Amino acid sequence: MARQRKGHVAMGIVAESIIANVAEGHLKRNLAEMNSVMQKLGWTPSGSVAPPACRRWEGGGVVLHLASWGDGWAIDFIFAEVWPEDVDELGSEAIDSAIEEQLPFCHEVQESLLQVLRSRTSVSVGEGGEFDDSEFVESSVWNVAGSPLAVGIASNDVDTPVLVMARLLLGS
Repeated sequence: MARQRKGHVAMGIVAESIIANVAEGHLKRNLAEMNSVMQKLGWTPSGSVAPPACRRWEGGGVVLHLASWGDGWAIDFIFAEVWPEDVDELGSEAIDSAIEEQLPFCHEVQESLLQVLRSRTSVSVGEGGEFDDSEFVESSVWNVAGSPLAVGIASNDVDTPVLVMARLLLGS
């Protein structure tokens, strides 16, 4: 595997971000308001676009992406990103191999994040109907204070990285 980014993950900043956003998730926020929330939570703008229009943030060894989702937001927390070297030669086999190699780390992230969230807020098993099955190839879905959260491995095709990630959906 090449071009892998995975390091120490500070689950506290992720959990606090999830909790802070679900606590006020019913509010309709624009991008500038979401940027203000991310800055207050300790995230650092990343990439070429600065607040109040920033959609990519970093903090605690995690990359965060903000995306519009219906009338609300999808917040993606990227814990690991893997670009298999041999994808040109092996195609989907290289992706399958990368997914298999990331499973132990994915399970570690799921367990760690669930433990931190359960110590701070209401968490229950979710159904997952809100999430695109073609993106997550392995996931657990929870409801965190009423907002759906999927944590797992995402991979769309051979032209995108394999991601160990969480996606929080706010609003509808």
